Amino acid sequence: MIEYEIDIPEKLRKLNLAANYVRARSKHLEPAMRKSVSAAHGAVTRLVPLGATGEARRSISSQVLPGPYQIVGKVQSTMRRPNIYIFVLNAGRPAGKRMANSTKLEPWVQSKGLASSPTRVRQIAFLIARAVQRKGTAGLGIFYNGLERTKRMIETFHHQAVEAMTRELDDNA
Repeated sequence: MIEYEIDIPEKLRKLNLAANYVRARSKHLEPAMRKSVSAAHGAVTRLVPLGATGEARRSISSQVLPGPYQIVGKVQSTMRRPNIYIFVLNAGRPAGKRMANSTKLEPWVQSKGLASSPTRVRQIAFLIARAVQRKGTAGLGIFYNGLERTKRMIETFHHQAVEAMTRELDDNA
């Protein structure tokens, strides 16, 4: 999961209770966070491999949570334990861990066309599970890398929103 917030300058925080601030915040900061979350969500989703079912990619969700002093954007997976697939994709799996259930790999083996007969599919899935146990897998860092790919864009959205809000509040002061 990635989570970030718009950095609101102290000058604007002091105006937090003013009606003009509340209107300007809704007008500038919340749309900037929605654009930021949308950009990060797209970047993270593109980094998730499609796999056999596409479940991991479909599990990526995002939301904007406005509060009185901050606006938080979140991009996360809706997958929860015991389905740890998204976590293994993100962080990897160290070598030497207990062998994964090879039956969970069978749909992937079939979708990739590595085998067609049920017996051969089971064999290949077992061999892949055993190789993962021995060698481990590298994590893709989907959340971190997705945020890194959009960081500059997000900072630009937030900077522009704070600037526009500051100008609007200065004009109304």
